[in-house]
Amino acid sequence: MIPNKWYPCEEKVLSFCQTIAELNVPCLFHSGILYFSTFSSRYCRPVFFEECLKIKDLRFALAHLSWPWTDECIAFYGQWRSLFQKGEISSRLFLDSTAGTPPAWRRDVFEKVLSFGASEALIFGTDMLVSGEEGILETLATSWQEHFQRDKHLCEKLNFSAAQQTEFFTGNFEKFFSG
Repeated sequence: MIPNKWYPCEEKVLSFCQTIAELNVPCLFHSGILYFSTFSSRYCRPVFFEECLKIKDLRFALAHLSWPWTDECIAFYGQWRSLFQKGEISSRLFLDSTAGTPPAWRRDVFEKVLSFGASEALIFGTDMLVSGEEGILETLATSWQEHFQRDKHLCEKLNFSAAQQTEFFTGNFEKFFSG
């Protein structure tokens, strides 16, 4: 879902998210700057998802690591982790790494995710643009492969353990979708 002229903390959205949780379906939210002419990025900051934490058993992910609000996203994850570990909430929060964070910032964000212990929720992101253009599947396949190679190289450079890489590239994705 892309918050576009609505905040994720609005009652009508929370009611919808409650239904999503009851259906045991995960939800991927866009978070961060929108490159649309709607000029609605202000709705996509991580802090506006706080109310979602309270929804029983809601599994949700914030896409694009909320760039440019990546520090806020990581802090938001810390808030979720603290409440979850205390047994105060049962929601599950994941951080989707779909490109959006420009290369000049990506290493910094991954270092922060790793040092904060948030890699346990990091999902390799493939939330790329899809349209009806001819040849789009081939373009997407190439783009995803390049994205995978860049992130794999970055993980190796930052000394993600083999287990952390497995969780990032497949394990957390499976947890997100299977509950």
